[in-house]
Amino acid sequence: MRRRPGGTAKGGEPVKLTANFTDPGLNDTHVCAANWDDGTSQTFTSRGRQCVREHTYTQPGLFTISTGVTDDDGVADAASVMLIVYDPLGSFATQGGFLNFPAGALINDPAATGKLIVEFNPKCLPGETGPVPGGGKVAASLKGAAFALDSTSLEWLVVTVHQKVAVKGTGTVNGVPGCGFVAYGTDTPDAVRHVVWPLSGRTVPAGDVAVRQPRQGGL
Repeated sequence: MRRRPGGTAKGGEPVKLTANFTDPGLNDTHVCAANWDDGTSQTFTSRGRQCVREHTYTQPGLFTISTGVTDDDGVADAASVMLIVYDPLGSFATQGGFLNFPAGALINDPAATGKLIVEFNPKCLPGETGPVPGGGKVAASLKGAAFALDSTSLEWLVVTVHQKVAVKGTGTVNGVPGCGFVAYGTDTPDAVRHVVWPLSGRTVPAGDVAVRQPRQGGL
């Protein structure tokens, strides 16, 4: 199973899945399977060497689409991709306060602990169509340690009907630009999680995550 980052889609609009595959068997036939991660799944016949399907998400969220293909000899392969489904009309979140920062969460200073102060208020402004929110920011600073995150741009914002929020963007750490982040929050119970990494020419974290803070309450 291979998993890679995907794109964004607006809730209520069709999402087209196209998964290419290879097979040395020239006369093989293939059955595709798609799990859309919202309680629905499908099986269908391939189009040549492609699995092609459309699906419409009715609610915003972060969904991992899993696709598999099996030939008539029983040989199978699979891959997955994450899709961000947003709704600009309902995209607003406010969260702030502090939490106990656990040892090991700050990669370059594993012993660092203390109070992490967070500010989290991204929102889509009137007339914006998404996925980029035009208002608000994300900030987090750890007292007594060299870590202070400040957002400089936001990439997407997802607010679900289950009172969960996620926002992705870029920013500075201790005033130095060049980091990416994803901030997560929930309302019931109050909880927050930040993942921060150096961009280094990519948009998703790899093995050099700077902060991988476990989700905690206490806000």
